[in-house]
Amino acid sequence: MADIFSDISLPANLGEGAYNENLSFRKKLRDAFRSKAFDQFLTSLIVIFAITLALLSYLEAQTEPNALLISVLKVLDISIFSAFCAELLLKIYAFRGRFFTYGWNIFDFAVILISIIGMAASISTFRAIRVFRTLRIVTNIPSMRKVIESFLRSLPGIASVIMVMVLMLFVFALIGQNLYSEVAPDLFGTLHASAFTLFTVLTLEGWPDVSRSVMEHVPSAWLYFVSFIAINSFVVLNLMIAVIIEAMHKDYDEEAEEEREDILFEVRALRRELAEFRAQQK
Repeated sequence: MADIFSDISLPANLGEGAYNENLSFRKKLRDAFRSKAFDQFLTSLIVIFAITLALLSYLEAQTEPNALLISVLKVLDISIFSAFCAELLLKIYAFRGRFFTYGWNIFDFAVILISIIGMAASISTFRAIRVFRTLRIVTNIPSMRKVIESFLRSLPGIASVIMVMVLMLFVFALIGQNLYSEVAPDLFGTLHASAFTLFTVLTLEGWPDVSRSVMEHVPSAWLYFVSFIAINSFVVLNLMIAVIIEAMHKDYDEEAEEEREDILFEVRALRRELAEFRAQQK
């Protein structure tokens, strides 16, 4: 693959030797950032950073925290964050404007920038965002990155499924208010109370208690709750999962198709070379 910076013109105030040396250094940086060894190193650093944050949160919550250990962990936290900043600056230097054409690079840049602002202003909310730096591990593991990208691709389909779910919730909330507002006013007395009750039922957490409290007065209420759970929890949620899986399959199919095209291109090139070789032998 051709160097993406090969078309940069020579500055007037920079000698040819210094210019070539500058380009060579940028190319070495790009090669280093693309290497598997760097990805493994950065992944290890992120894991250490996550463990450091976990230990800090645990120790700072104790009534008699170990001050020395907390100081060591804070130094380690700042050191790793400094390494992240240095990596970001070197990447911007190496890739220049192309750095901001990749979505995950923009995510890294935003997280680190917000963290710097929070540390400088001593804003606890901004400093808490440093936890998001651990998500950078997704950038370095292709399988995790593929899952996130597939999820983002499936968002339009998921939005349609959520709209269906909200519509069914609205319909069942109205039915529940009309049927059970008198026997269970705390659960179905108003439309928003009925919708919240059904949302609780949708999580499948404690729904037997809700249904039994209504069935004490209306024994046939089990039909209402079972039908709602069957439609929303089992059907609609499975539709959402199916949309995500379909997006993942589509991504893998596109990747496999690109690999097949590359193989076909190489086979055709080999056939041309073989035909030329045979023509030369004649």
